[in-house]
Amino acid sequence: MSIESDQKIHALEQKTRNFPEEIRFRLSLGQHYLQAGQIEEAEAAGRAAVQIDSGNPLAHFLLTESLVQQNKLTLANKAIDRALQSLAETPELLAKASEVRHIAGRLPEAEDFLSRALTQSPSNTRLRFQHAHLILSRCRYAEAIDAFSELSEGLFFKDDALAGIAQACERQGDIDKARQYIDRARECSRNPSAFILRTHADIACHTGELDEAVDALLQGVQKEGLSEPDRAGLHFSLGKLLDKRRRY
Repeated sequence: MSIESDQKIHALEQKTRNFPEEIRFRLSLGQHYLQAGQIEEAEAAGRAAVQIDSGNPLAHFLLTESLVQQNKLTLANKAIDRALQSLAETPELLAKASEVRHIAGRLPEAEDFLSRALTQSPSNTRLRFQHAHLILSRCRYAEAIDAFSELSEGLFFKDDALAGIAQACERQGDIDKARQYIDRARECSRNPSAFILRTHADIACHTGELDEAVDALLQGVQKEGLSEPDRAGLHFSLGKLLDKRRRY
């Protein structure tokens, strides 16, 4: 945690003590806890925020995300379900419910929630990207390639969309094509996401270009602001590659 972040957290903690019913301080404090990796504290802030105002969607998002980052997926699903019961179904709320179901491996439910979100907001690029990932997880590779290809032509998510095509090709066994797309993704990304780094690592297992992928992962795990699931995923990929390199 940086000194600036630590100071901000202490200031917000003082504000929540002075104004215990002011939800904006709880929400801001919870987000800073998440960014600092203080996930249990973020959960406490989220629960307090929901108790102060159960009609505030940001409070439910904070609580749900803190539970996801602790891998408390049963509780996270219950938290987002309570939000769905008490709030109007917005695309953002449905997308969060889909995300939690996806992480928990409940893929048909995840797709149902996301389809409802897309019905409300069919041109939302973030939702379309989330849907492409979900299709990929459901092993519908040709459909995933089409979805990612459309996104790769836009301004947003271009590098991750190219990585999505690469991952679908890798899973289909087309390693040459997978390598071409992951190289394009890395070329156009100044700050590669965890998804790009992990996809690069998966493809490197086939091509034998392990050292470059290891170096990229070692840099990736040092990034500030990574979510705990992303950090865990990068460490898993790194461990797999180091094992292949016999760097036990």
